[in-house]
Amino acid sequence: MKNENILPVFTGTLYLAVYVITINFFPESGIHMIMFAISPFIVIWMVIYILKNGKPSERTFDEYFYDEEKGKRNIAD
Repeated sequence: MKNENILPVFTGTLYLAVYVITINFFPESGIHMIMFAISPFIVIWMVIYILKNGKPSERTFDEYFYDEEKGKRNIAD
């Protein structure tokens, strides 16, 4: 994905951060209930955007399934 097309991901992450801050600092207000009700639409928007505009990986599952065997291990023999 191109760097200039990160608006939905940035918006979803920022929305989550504001939601968590709202719950912690203003627990008595009802704003976090409204934000919770809106959050599925933000996530769906982000998922649809990524599925439509995302770039698939060059690696396939069949070609690189045992790829971890080629790397170094941190296990003492």
